[in-house]
Amino acid sequence: MSFMAVVENETRARMRFIFLQRMIQPCGPPPERPDETET
Repeated sequence: MSFMAVVENETRARMRFIFLQRMIQPCGPPPERPDETET
């Protein structure tokens, strides 16, 4: 993480925050939802 912080010119705490945010976010498109107007 220290290497990435130096490369991107960010603090280690900021890089930690960014990495944690990326882990929380889902990857890929969201699943399709059924139409609610058909009920």
